[in-house]
Amino acid sequence: MADPEQVYVPLDMERKHLIEEWRLNVFSLGAWRRHLVWLTAAVALGLATYWFYLCAHWSSSFLIWLWENYPWAVWFLLPGGFVLVTFLRDKAFPGTEGTGIPQTIAALKMKGDMEPIRNTVLSLRIGIGKLVLTTMGLFMGASIGREGPSVHVGASFMKVAMRFAALLKGT
Repeated sequence: MADPEQVYVPLDMERKHLIEEWRLNVFSLGAWRRHLVWLTAAVALGLATYWFYLCAHWSSSFLIWLWENYPWAVWFLLPGGFVLVTFLRDKAFPGTEGTGIPQTIAALKMKGDMEPIRNTVLSLRIGIGKLVLTTMGLFMGASIGREGPSVHVGASFMKVAMRFAALLKGT
């Protein structure tokens, strides 16, 4: 058995300061508020991804039902839907173009002074727009993967969470 005098090493002031700083960063009220912001963003991302999963299945059932009952409607749904989605993308949700993965990678590579440009690629408006437009695209019969939009929506939600967490940093 080891000698207790040899096992106990007193903490120097620097280590005590680091431990106290860590305790404040993890367990203070402000830290828990920041944790809640990140948890909320993660749950929102999970719900958005689950929404895409459900929409993919519901849209398949809808399109099969539409084809069996009104086969002529399918020929109008896709072209008309593309016109509507393109109009909404250009007028209401600019920045939602593309799959989402290249946009997210580009936003991650942007450094400090490029924040205004990053905001054109990742924002709450873009996350919501991607949810709406992807849902519409799935129900009109477009061949859309769920992974790229999920990444784009998640990055947008996390960007918003990062802003809120930065505001709460001082509390």
